[in-house]
This record gives sequence, C-alpha cells and structure tokens, in this order.
Amino acid sequence: MKSVNCNIIRDLLPSYGTELLSKDSNNLIEEHVKICSECRKVMRNMNGEENSEKVYNQDEDIAYLKGYRKKKILSIIMAIIITTLVILNMFLFGIKILLNHNFYMNIKDVKICYIGEDEKKDNKVLLYEMTSNATFLQPFCCDYDIDRDTDNKIIYMKVTGVFTGIRTGNARSFCRVEINDDTECVYLIDDKDNKLKIWDKNQGVLTE
Repeated sequence: MKSVNCNIIRDLLPSYGTELLSKDSNNLIEEHVKICSECRKVMRNMNGEENSEKVYNQDEDIAYLKGYRKKKILSIIMAIIITTLVILNMFLFGIKILLNHNFYMNIKDVKICYIGEDEKKDNKVLLYEMTSNATFLQPFCCDYDIDRDTDNKIIYMKVTGVFTGIRTGNARSFCRVEINDDTECVYLIDDKDNKLKIWDKNQGVLTE
C-alpha cells in the first residue's frame, strides 16, 4: 500500500467517522494509524482518550494533596500544642524554683532600721526592720553564722531575698539576731564581700 502523507491524514482526522468522509477515506485513516504511532496519538487526543486519562490523574493528585495538606495542618497544630505545654510546664517549674530559692542581696540596696530588742534568759534578741526597692525580691536575713576562729563571737547575718514577682513600692520584712555577753559585734554581709556592722558590744546599735 502506498504511504500517505501524515499531514493529509491529520487534516482528515477531525471528520473521521462522520458523513463528511467517504468510506474509503475512513478506511484510509484507519489503515494509516495502524502503522503510524504519531498519527495514532493525535487521533487519541482528538477522541479525548488521553485527555480523560489526564483529568483522572489530576483528580487523584488533587485528592492526595488535600489529604496531605490536612495531615500537615494537624501535625502543625499538634506540634504547637505540645510546644505550648512544654513551655508552660518549664515556666511553672521555674517559678516554683524561684519561690523556694533564696538570693543574696547587695547590702547597698538594703536599708536596715533597728526597732528594739527582746530580753531572754541568757541572752537578748535584736530586732530589725529591712526595706529594699528591689523589683523582684523581698529582703530578709537567713540563719546567721558565728565566727568561731576568733576568741570573740562575731555574728554574720547573710542578707538574702525571696522572689515575690513584680511589685511596686518598698519591700519590708523583719529579722532578728540573738546576742549574749560573749558577742563582740554583728555584721551584715552579702556575696560581694560587703560588710556592714550593725551592732557593737561597746557602742551598741550602729544603725538607725
């Protein structure tokens, strides 16, 4: 059979299978597309076979992408919730530590005022009021130390503060120290090696 030009076949394809073409023309097209893959592909495209397949695949891709996007959004939401819970627990744990921890305070940031004394059987107790403008700490004196490396007793009161959170105004608290006839002097100390003598055996109270 004599080969037919592909351009002629492709010009006839739009009318293939209609009354516009004779039976011989339709047969010619059919015989040609059996041996010509390119014209056969054009014929399939015109018949909508590959187009319908592409549409089907696109629908599958769209459905897959929608499912993937939904899973991705759920994963992001879960990650945000878990991260928020972890940060919240860390914050609450940190606050708990702060509330139960004592911090050294600089003596220069604390004002101490003598307010009196209580007599006891073998000693007496000196009472002081402490104030500070520290933003987060409530000042007070924790258990004091007695210097036993000397013949005389020297009492060191550690100036500390407890975390109270943000507040305004002066923080006030009270501290007390027991002295007896062997006590020579009482100091306030802090972690910066600052010392402030607040009582002396010979001079008595040394602070207002």
